[in-house]
Amino acid sequence: MKPITRLPVMIVVCALSLSAAAFGSPTATVSDGARVTFEYTLSVPEKHVTSDQNVLSYVHGKQEVLGGLQDALAGMKEGERKRVELTPEQAYGPYDPKKRKSVSRQQLPAGIQPGAMLKSRESNDFATVLEMDDSSALLDLNHPLAGQNIVYDVHILTIEPAAEGGRKE
Repeated sequence: MKPITRLPVMIVVCALSLSAAAFGSPTATVSDGARVTFEYTLSVPEKHVTSDQNVLSYVHGKQEVLGGLQDALAGMKEGERKRVELTPEQAYGPYDPKKRKSVSRQQLPAGIQPGAMLKSRESNDFATVLEMDDSSALLDLNHPLAGQNIVYDVHILTIEPAAEGGRKE
């Protein structure tokens, strides 16, 4: 008798398991149009530099993050972790020595010193002050990470799939 009384309970448990698998919501993956929030650290191995942990949200496919990073995140699921190693070409490009420019010191903010980073008012371009004398300054217009291999250690926190028929921004 005991095997017969246990059988209906086992059938119900199996049926519930199958229905949950068949009708449960699929796990969202990183794909075009999805809003992705991830935690990351950035390191520059050649310089032995690692950033603090950061959190970033972006819409996949809108080129809001580096192309190499976006490609590496495609298909990941919430909770997944990945190490993404990017070459300079996949990240901020090769270092270009032609992107050094001499400017009048009067064009720079007062008190600026060599090593300082400047950001353009007109764009998101950066410049690093390399050298200064009484009348001029030598600026490096390359991105600070140009020419560097960079590594992202990524943890996908949330994925909001794109809405049917297009995403509302």
